[in-house]
Amino acid sequence: MPINMKLWQVKTKELQEITCEALNDEQRLQDWLVKDKTILGVDVLLVGRQVTTGSGGSIDLLAIDGQANLMVLVLKRDKPPHELLAQTLDHAAWVSDLTYEQIDTITKGFTAKPLWQAFSDHFGVSIPKAVNASHSMLILASDLDDSSERIVQYLATQHKVPIEVLFIALFKTAAGEFLGRACG
Repeated sequence: MPINMKLWQVKTKELQEITCEALNDEQRLQDWLVKDKTILGVDVLLVGRQVTTGSGGSIDLLAIDGQANLMVLVLKRDKPPHELLAQTLDHAAWVSDLTYEQIDTITKGFTAKPLWQAFSDHFGVSIPKAVNASHSMLILASDLDDSSERIVQYLATQHKVPIEVLFIALFKTAAGEFLGRACG
């Protein structure tokens, strides 16, 4: 379904709707997320970018939360929606088997710090003994078809699969660009 996010600029007594565009530049969004993770609306530490999986694919961004659980972040590209969901689940299956040592190697490659130090620096506490006991998936998209949205909802509600969609939109005006988000 196309994103239904709207934004208006207040001009004295008038409102002027600002044009919303799909954010199709994945590289640009990744760069923004690396610089400012608050766009996600959750406190996570990014530990990897373009992480190569065992199946030859790559995870757009890999993060870890305050309980030391991994989060797979998939940015929607020009993939058919069902392929996007299959890719997201495949990445999660690969991530579920990662050991502390593997996560540490990924983290060192991205942050130039060992996992325990990057975690402690970010969250202000020692890393828990159990790392990657669970994981979640976050799809970032400017739109999602009804079938894919229904599948995500089904997995999340009926089977308690930790998968969510975060809708991202780009608004353009003469004054500049604005990024918006809405949870699906």
